[in-house]
Amino acid sequence: MYKRVVILCLIVLQIGIVFGQNKKDIIEILEQRVDSLSIEFNKEQKHNFEKVSELDARVKSLTEIINQKELISTQLKADLLKTQTEKAMLQDELHSLVDSLNNLSAELIKIKALIAEDEDEVPENNYNALIGKFRQEGKDVTEIKKWLTDEILGPNLGDKLTLTPKVAEYVYDVNSDEFRLDSTALYKKWSGVFDLKHDFFYLFDVYDPGCESTRKLNIEYLGELNRGSWFMITISVTCKGSSDVSKIVNVIKVIPVGWRFYIDNYISLTPFNH
Repeated sequence: MYKRVVILCLIVLQIGIVFGQNKKDIIEILEQRVDSLSIEFNKEQKHNFEKVSELDARVKSLTEIINQKELISTQLKADLLKTQTEKAMLQDELHSLVDSLNNLSAELIKIKALIAEDEDEVPENNYNALIGKFRQEGKDVTEIKKWLTDEILGPNLGDKLTLTPKVAEYVYDVNSDEFRLDSTALYKKWSGVFDLKHDFFYLFDVYDPGCESTRKLNIEYLGELNRGSWFMITISVTCKGSSDVSKIVNVIKVIPVGWRFYIDNYISLTPFNH
């Protein structure tokens, strides 16, 4: 019995020794693993630190860029505001200039009106005195010339001429056989209005030599005076097969009334014997 107990004790002791040795080995293994994990952890920590530092640097760089962009944006906004302010000021100046121009135009119209009023005082009964007073203003008189051509070369010459009342009365007094004024009465009535140096038969008529003839017309624009356009009218009639030419030269004043034109003065530069 005692022997068995001793053997049992030896077995238990052996087992304890073996177990103790195994536990020591396990602890050493675990310590090695802990050391290894610590090393890996340190490496990972260092790597993460470096990565975080790199990200911090990038964030800092991006922040600086954003700040620069914001500064540029702020400057651009300031420049835009300044530009808008300058634009508003320029628009105000432009409006002021336009107003000034309108005022100047109004003043110019008034001046022209005053000049025109002064011109009304220019007598129209002496062609030689009028010659130096015609103003060439670059006016387009194409429409007036066309109207004159239709008036003068039309089939109803003498009937369809568009005259102002005073010219119509003057033409009537000069041409009427029944109520013809003598030279004294004619001069007394019209010398202050028309140039009476030359008489005339019809306003734009030429003596008809009784042959097949060709009629030519030349219209020369002289200029503006007394609110009217002045023209020199030359009408020539040539018999077929002959070199003889019958010619009259008249100066007329044309004024617009509404949408129509009227002859407002007539000066004959060609003497007639009748």
